[in-house]
Amino acid sequence: WRCALVARQTSPMDIIIDQEVAYLAFTFVAAPDLARCTCVSSRWKEATTSTVLWGRLLRNEFRLTDIVGTDGSPVAGAREAYAHWHSWRASLDCAESVMIDAALRIRMGRSWEALRAFFARNLPAVASSLRPAVTPAHWSGLSCALRSRPSGPPLGTTLPGMVALRLLLEQCDGQEAPPPGRPWTGCIGGYGAYDHVVCVGLHSSDSIRLWTKRLAQGVEHLDDELGPFLVPIAQNYFSVDKIFFLHLVTGDVYYLNSSNRASPFALAHPPVTVPGSGLVLWLETLAARVRDGTYVASEIVTGNPATLGLCLFPQRPIGRPPGERGGGSFTIAVTRGIEVRSSCQFVPEQGQWTYSIHIRILLEGGPGALSVADRGFDTCQLLDRHWHIVPADGGDGEHVRGRGVVGQFPLLRDGGHRADVQNGHDIPDALVEGAWAAGAFVYQSCSGPTAPGAIFGGEFTFIPGTLRNPTGKPFDVEVAPFTLSIPDFIF
Repeated sequence: WRCALVARQTSPMDIIIDQEVAYLAFTFVAAPDLARCTCVSSRWKEATTSTVLWGRLLRNEFRLTDIVGTDGSPVAGAREAYAHWHSWRASLDCAESVMIDAALRIRMGRSWEALRAFFARNLPAVASSLRPAVTPAHWSGLSCALRSRPSGPPLGTTLPGMVALRLLLEQCDGQEAPPPGRPWTGCIGGYGAYDHVVCVGLHSSDSIRLWTKRLAQGVEHLDDELGPFLVPIAQNYFSVDKIFFLHLVTGDVYYLNSSNRASPFALAHPPVTVPGSGLVLWLETLAARVRDGTYVASEIVTGNPATLGLCLFPQRPIGRPPGERGGGSFTIAVTRGIEVRSSCQFVPEQGQWTYSIHIRILLEGGPGALSVADRGFDTCQLLDRHWHIVPADGGDGEHVRGRGVVGQFPLLRDGGHRADVQNGHDIPDALVEGAWAAGAFVYQSCSGPTAPGAIFGGEFTFIPGTLRNPTGKPFDVEVAPFTLSIPDFIF
């Protein structure tokens, strides 16, 4: 800058600087002074507007290699891109904003774009519950509260995780509280089996302040090392048994692993290589899974259309950890034109797994489907179940046999099913006929206390016709083995 003052007092004709020398000199000049240097002379302007120089500033200050604006779309030049990012950073009101990684902001924005689009198409009630970006006043209040809480980190502690929280709330200030009787709008998703139901919603900035205060002593008591740095960002709408926390130093997401007393908090995603990227990776993966159909809009409580929400039972294979045996968390088997789709979900709040089974007759013309003549029946009804549970360390395992599934004996036909219910011990006389419904028969159940790595598989025995009026011999339908593993990502 002093050079610029001298230059103003000298005729531009007297300043002859080799371009390479000028570039090397200007690489040591900060952005505000570099902008001022453009006013000195046409030669300085040419040198100081170099894409190479401003590209270096983008890399050094924002870790950005592409010439893009804050939404990830291309802009005219590196200097214009720097202006976009510099202005955005100044608006954050975050002491740690100098640590901003621009790529994380772009990834967070694209993740929310995908999530909002999915909810708008499939779950409008969820879409309408998503709040706009946090206001400066609400962010300032939250930031002050988190930095000054008595049980929090020591005053003056640098908290890079605050940047991750700011990136989240910049896109969406959490969700509106669900209306009475409609706790199915959680944007993180849910699942259910028997009387245990989960639907996780995202906290707003006000809710984060409230729940941080409510949970402070309990969280610190559970883990006096992690506790002071954890703030709740998402929670089960039904109870406090499933909570997700953000670590204010690392930016990682933890979940309350209440089933493991030795380690009450666990990472909800794999370890990250980019500092502060855990929260972004977590939401980015959720967005990718709704986009590719792994998670779909479905009834969280089977048979209850009012519980339509984001269901976390996977509907396609998820990448498995190296060395995992069995078929992963999602499997399909087809026997005599009957398809059985199995998926399981780890339930950390109970230390077990819940699994969902879809059973249907494949419609003629599709892969694996058979004609009525080829399969040998118009309808068929489930009579027995057989599970073969092989523990993680191998061995013959355990065989579990029983009548029906969760007290039901589904009758299948092309395009639909009827869920007959057991009402007594004498089968089939004790069956109460249900109503016909379209689509697959679906039920959920639980694994019970089982060590990770166990493999569930087996068969369902069906009777052609109905149990009261059989038209053929019993036959077994395969349930392809699926593995009860703790996944890399927990939602």
